Amino acid sequence: MSEIEPSTLGATLKKRREELGLTLAEVAEKTRIRATFLKAMEEDRFDGFPGDAYLHGFLKLFAGALKLDVSMVMAQFYQQTGLPAGGRGERKSTVCDLPTETPRRKRKVFGTIPRVMVLGGLVLGAAIFLYLRPFSTELEVKESPQPSPVSGESSETAGSAAQVEVAETSAEDVQADAVAATSAEAAPAEPREIDYAIPSGGAMLRVEALGAVNVEVLIDDLPLKHYALGKDTVLSWRVLKSLQLQVDVPEQLKVWLENEPLDLRGRTTLSLQAAMSAAEEGTR
Repeated sequence: MSEIEPSTLGATLKKRREELGLTLAEVAEKTRIRATFLKAMEEDRFDGFPGDAYLHGFLKLFAGALKLDVSMVMAQFYQQTGLPAGGRGERKSTVCDLPTETPRRKRKVFGTIPRVMVLGGLVLGAAIFLYLRPFSTELEVKESPQPSPVSGESSETAGSAAQVEVAETSAEDVQADAVAATSAEAAPAEPREIDYAIPSGGAMLRVEALGAVNVEVLIDDLPLKHYALGKDTVLSWRVLKSLQLQVDVPEQLKVWLENEPLDLRGRTTLSLQAAMSAAEEGTR
């Protein structure tokens, strides 16, 4: 391990890279970080990064590739930028912050009208059905044919046939019920869904890689994004309505929703939906 000399962080990174005889392209291939970001860190240009999570992760990967003490590099970064340890300063992230939507009352109004019409149609149909039902019952009673007189022998024969048919039907019903019960017991239980929901108004989702892991993220209506994360890389997103996260190695990824840890339970896919507000539940 080489100690960091008392100079700017960018100069330290560049000097160490040149001592190892590495080019920016070689370091970029090794760390999977773009050469433009590596060059920006060597020139102490830390404001051009998409967010603090990216910058912290890139610094750790860059320092590790150069065999520098990661803790000393991060300490010099906080000292040079004036940010407190942990990176929670006043500088705000510019990436992963999703635009908030202004509530539109017109949409709620136009969305409520069809529901009211459907509900009114159902109520009207039920009322008409209940009103006409007595008349249809009377017509069926009046039009039902009278039984024709038959001899005693014919009646006994018909009764015996009916009893045989009922017995056969009962046996078939019992056999069908037994088969259905056996199928229900043999059917495997469906996997339990992860019962987490996005709070009303949105929430901050944060992930941390414990090792090399690939992550795909689909947030709200934004395009699908793919990330190849290295160890100790931290990313965060602002989620408003929905989230679908897919990871190839669930054991290598930690997930938090508003500082509350989420248990992936060994699953490679995590789907979250926004919780319904009281107004929306009342509309439904």
